[in-house]
Amino acid sequence: MCRSQEQGGRRCPGGHSSSRTAQAARQRLCRARKALVAAEAASSQAGAAAAPAGIVEARVRVAFDAAMKNRPDHGWDGEHWMSLAKLRKQMPDVPRADLDAVLDRMLVGKQVRLMAELNQKTLTQEDHAAAIDIGPEPRHLISVHPDPAASAQAALAVAKQRVKDAEADVTSLKQDAQQNCSSRSSAMGDHPSQTAASAAADLGVSINTLYKWLKTGEIRKHGVTGHKDERGRWVITLLEDAPGAASGVEAQIRAAYARLAARPGAWVSLTELRSQVDAPAHLVDAVLRDLERRPDVNLVPESNQKTLTQQDRDAAVVIGGQDKHLLWMGD
Repeated sequence: MCRSQEQGGRRCPGGHSSSRTAQAARQRLCRARKALVAAEAASSQAGAAAAPAGIVEARVRVAFDAAMKNRPDHGWDGEHWMSLAKLRKQMPDVPRADLDAVLDRMLVGKQVRLMAELNQKTLTQEDHAAAIDIGPEPRHLISVHPDPAASAQAALAVAKQRVKDAEADVTSLKQDAQQNCSSRSSAMGDHPSQTAASAAADLGVSINTLYKWLKTGEIRKHGVTGHKDERGRWVITLLEDAPGAASGVEAQIRAAYARLAARPGAWVSLTELRSQVDAPAHLVDAVLRDLERRPDVNLVPESNQKTLTQQDRDAAVVIGGQDKHLLWMGD
């Protein structure tokens, strides 16, 4: 809802490019979480127990396994190799010295082999630059020892890291958006609402559709609410700016918990709770974080992460850098 003050606009600036960036970040997070679920299942099936020494080592194995995906006989006996230039290209964020140190450690541990390209004429400048000097000659190729359990555990470690990075990106974008909204709100002063006409334009719907949403309450799904002023005109206001919004959401949360709890003091999933609270997700998150500071409220992660569905993961609230999935309220 990015409109000028004269038009009654309120929402934060940034335009479509920032919206696309936020959407892309959320999509990356969704894909990363799905990949994590698949990696957890594969790791369990493979019976992997020991975790890789580090995330860089895990990424080396994952990159090699991906390159050899269609070669079932890959590895030392199959004599399949991957160029170090290609490996480095897939890990641009890892400093060369760090990657070289990991490869050296894996070489000593007999987890990888490094070899010079036999046909030196085929080497590009990129291949020469990516080579590692070991002994009298540079090595241009790498082969990773096939180990299904180690590969499964490496894939799991990489999937967890990608989820963590994606969550950090989404959180950062949310914080930036909130800061932009705060800056815009300060600049706009006492102009917290917009007319029905400008709200309809922002939402991309007709006035008739907007009025229908206002009557049925569906307008709240879009993060706004409406009321008629003294002249009988509909005025649209952000839900979080509505009088008593936070206290209203808290009341909804407590009422929903009372309905869902099988007994006093039982744990209730946030997935079920959110389905019975009529408020934007970010406002529910803010109220939950505030409630968690109180002695009669507790939020915890699901102890058995394998039982979580994607819906459960999406419904979680992040507190202290950790996803919380279950709510407990005292009397």
